[in-house]
Amino acid sequence: MVPYGFALVIALGCTTLVAIGALIHAGGPVLACPDWPLCDGNSIPPLVGRTGLEVLHRVVAQVVGIGALGLTISAALPLRRTARPAWRLAMWATGVVVLQGAMVSRAGALWVIARREGVDPGPEPALQVIGAAVVALGVLAMAVRLARRPGGVLPALGLLACELVEVSSVLGASRVLFDAATPWRALHFLVPMGLVSLATISALRLRGRSLDRGAALGPVAAVLVVLVVQLALGAIVRHAGVGMACGTSLVTCLGSWWPSGWMAQLVQAHRGAGFALLAVAAWLAWRRATRLAPLFAVGVALQVGLGLLVVWTVLGEVWVVAHVLGAEALLVLLILSLWKPLAEAIP
Repeated sequence: MVPYGFALVIALGCTTLVAIGALIHAGGPVLACPDWPLCDGNSIPPLVGRTGLEVLHRVVAQVVGIGALGLTISAALPLRRTARPAWRLAMWATGVVVLQGAMVSRAGALWVIARREGVDPGPEPALQVIGAAVVALGVLAMAVRLARRPGGVLPALGLLACELVEVSSVLGASRVLFDAATPWRALHFLVPMGLVSLATISALRLRGRSLDRGAALGPVAAVLVVLVVQLALGAIVRHAGVGMACGTSLVTCLGSWWPSGWMAQLVQAHRGAGFALLAVAAWLAWRRATRLAPLFAVGVALQVGLGLLVVWTVLGEVWVVAHVLGAEALLVLLILSLWKPLAEAIP
């Protein structure tokens, strides 16, 4: 199935993005590509060292964007025969998404050119970004309208994936061009997690899977909230550069359960959320809230262990990348636990 293949492209591409991003971040705050969308004025710079990693990160992001567009178009194709108005709406929305991407790219190019020539870029770049934001609201409105029509849910999910790619691009550009503040960098890390979630849900629907009505949605929702909080805290710790604020202490921080200073407190909050997630995951497994609850609890325990290894090795690159990918795997596993096995989904 073509749409299923595009969903896999999005999921695998975002996983690759997260891994490459972790490696780039581990190399320090100075970027090898100081402009966007080009790299130091070159469309194809020397693909070696950190420059190669940063270019690869951008190329994979473009592949994810193509995957999102492909998912939208291929999922909407059946509507051409069965629901022409919905098909036209999906195609209009796809064209608007492409226009939005062109607006964002032009804004970035204008800022870079103005910076190199030492002149004021004027209002046009800001107006392009504002226009793109207005267009995004229009696309979301079209996606909601499309989702309400028969067969329109999957194309709507594709449009939402396209918008997340656009948001990620803007956040990445702001990191390069304006050295964006920590919250925006953390959000840039979290957006691919949302894309992976969308791709997973799309792939499950395309394979005929249905929601498991026997799953305890309340406990799973509680675990999801704790997991999202933990992901956000981890992203902020990572991009604030305070991962070792507690030294190599594995449980306490600087000899205290709750140290003074916001950096150490942030790290300790991240640790506390990790142990809280382990507790609620164990509770989920004990209740057998979903069929994958025991596996999820084991995954959380392994993730906590990886976090301890990150501290023990003083932010060792291998363990940092594994810890980041582990967080993504937990999110996907929690989504999978809410859907019936394939054998049960097919009548």
